[in-house]
Amino acid sequence: MLKHELMNRSTIVVTSLFTPHSDEELVQRGVLSPGQLEAFDRYNPVVDINHWVFDAEGRCINDLLDPPPYYLSGLDIPRLKDKIQQSNAKVILVAGGSARYVPAIRAALKARIANILITDHVTAQLLLINT
Repeated sequence: MLKHELMNRSTIVVTSLFTPHSDEELVQRGVLSPGQLEAFDRYNPVVDINHWVFDAEGRCINDLLDPPPYYLSGLDIPRLKDKIQQSNAKVILVAGGSARYVPAIRAALKARIANILITDHVTAQLLLINT
């Protein structure tokens, strides 16, 4: 069985997130053009999960760009929402602990791509403020 098929059939998915930043290395390596990087930045990205980038409202920026800046292989992160709803899958989001991760975690939760969150107690308390 192919690894991609195995991931799509799984009932438990564990992933993490990163806070996005202008990554000139992607331009230097030829993955993105400077214009594509600017296009991402116009949408004010707040979270990057395996190069799937989301804004503060949980919208997948990759899906908003036409054409997409690059084609991703592997797990289709935006479709985890459907996987959770259709198959009762457990999608575990492991998120770093600090105040700077709060907007990224909130965006991922708004996108409904995880139904279990693992973080530290301080970050959890910050998430509960103004919810």
